[in-house]
Amino acid sequence: MWPNPTTGTDRSRVLGDHRQEQWCSTGASRIRNRPSRGPVVFTSGAGRAKSVVIADFDGDSNLDLAVGGRSAQICLGKGDGTFQPPVNYAVGDVTAIVAGDFDGDGKLDFGVLTTTGLFNSALGYGDGTFQAALAFSQGSGRVTLVDFNKDGSLDVAIPGSVLLGNGDGTFQPPTNNGGNGGGSFSSAMRAADLNGDKNFDVIVGNSSNIETALGNGDGTFQQAMTFFAGGWVGSHSRRLQ
Repeated sequence: MWPNPTTGTDRSRVLGDHRQEQWCSTGASRIRNRPSRGPVVFTSGAGRAKSVVIADFDGDSNLDLAVGGRSAQICLGKGDGTFQPPVNYAVGDVTAIVAGDFDGDGKLDFGVLTTTGLFNSALGYGDGTFQAALAFSQGSGRVTLVDFNKDGSLDVAIPGSVLLGNGDGTFQPPTNNGGNGGGSFSSAMRAADLNGDKNFDVIVGNSSNIETALGNGDGTFQQAMTFFAGGWVGSHSRRLQ
């Protein structure tokens, strides 16, 4: 069964003209940019594009795309709504892709979940290129990045488990985050402070339920609570603050 198109809106502008833009991954190898002046379609080269993240990877103030499919592709933005030819990174068959500063050097890195159950992270040089990816055993499904244990380093949460970051681009072995997860059946995952204790909690959506696990502030979590959602939870609900 083919995945639903991946869509979203970013408050940062792809064109740099202060107009809000939209993008859409069709689930094939094409990415559709929908600027307010008309759509633009380009080929990412990633195969079935399953996940897209928007960030400035080369520090030129133009938004770039990281596209996850049969590999990871970086498409550097020109600032006019178009992109340079994609550069391929062989990180495996991607189910989800994220961007963040994993090693605290002020340069954006990217990470992917793969169909083989790995979280692969590629550290950025700050010019839109990346080091060879490092592989960490994890799982499948969706992924979110946040500092769960308040040590200043990004951690990786995936349905059912969390990898605490060491601050150098590497991660500790996965530990349970209080829930059963849902693996590849999880359609959404977010982090937020749900109970006002200043600790990040995790929220996972799947085919029929929403699962929440309250964080203890040290990278561990309480047993998850499950709520009936009545259907598929969309993968592009926004992260709560």
